[in-house]
Amino acid sequence: YPLNCGRDNFPIFFRRGKMPLGKYNVDGPQSQPRKKSEFVDGRDFYVGQEMTLLTNYRFFVYDADEFTRQFFKEEMNRELEPRIEVQLPERAVPRAPTPPYTGYGSWDDSMSSVTHLIPKPPAKDFNKLFTHADKVLRFKARFANPKPEDTDRVFVVSFYLQDDCVSIHEPPQRNLGIVTGRFLEKAVHMNQITGSLFRPEDLLPGTLIKVYNHEFEMLDLDEYTRKLFSDPNAQFKSYDLQAVLEKVRESMRQQFPLVRDIFRRFDSDHDGTITLGEFRKVLDKFGFANLSKETVVQIMRHFDTREDGQISYNEF
Repeated sequence: YPLNCGRDNFPIFFRRGKMPLGKYNVDGPQSQPRKKSEFVDGRDFYVGQEMTLLTNYRFFVYDADEFTRQFFKEEMNRELEPRIEVQLPERAVPRAPTPPYTGYGSWDDSMSSVTHLIPKPPAKDFNKLFTHADKVLRFKARFANPKPEDTDRVFVVSFYLQDDCVSIHEPPQRNLGIVTGRFLEKAVHMNQITGSLFRPEDLLPGTLIKVYNHEFEMLDLDEYTRKLFSDPNAQFKSYDLQAVLEKVRESMRQQFPLVRDIFRRFDSDHDGTITLGEFRKVLDKFGFANLSKETVVQIMRHFDTREDGQISYNEF
């Protein structure tokens, strides 16, 4: 059946039984039994046949399955004609235009209510989440057209690389007369000037942004963000293995004097070995939360002398 025709793909039109020829009558107990010739015989069918059954239903035979064709060939010495194409044309269903993005929530989240009858949560980009975890670009901003009482207000615009969220915070100032703090909740927001979601390029100093009818002028950016824009590949540079190991060793010595105590602390499941996940938690604890998975594996290989994917107490 064509798409969206409203019919069942596997209907039961007539239950298994003898089908009478011609006009269909409901027989009662006193009715005379019908003769065999008064019923439909499947051996009389052929491809291309038109027939009227059940009083006024017209049928057209356009194909037969392999068993039926083999039966006619072997038992009746008659081959059926090849299949006749009777494919019904697909009905063109006009698609309603996509409504404009309102700015609430993410674009993918809003589109799920358009493309699905029951909205589904949008799929997350886990590669992006793990690659840019805890990486935040921070910018300094102020109102573009401030009122006299808002002239001295300064804001910090944070852009989160892992999920493209934006938040705005107002740091405290003495004698400002305004309660500072969170100005805009962390979420995926739309820049009303460009009409699209925020990107890091929209927050460079000298540009204007507008969110929820509040227009800001970007003034400055922090040192980490400045280095990232001057060298986009800075976040992917490899770490000095010896420097990382020395820092981890020194931090461990300050907290736990004995190697045994250090190993027990990081062997969370107490199975006598430190796995990759447990080793990553160790690095996160000592200030290496932004290391890529490949870098963590490289550092772990320094301890994993047996190359079995885990660190035993003797190796540690």
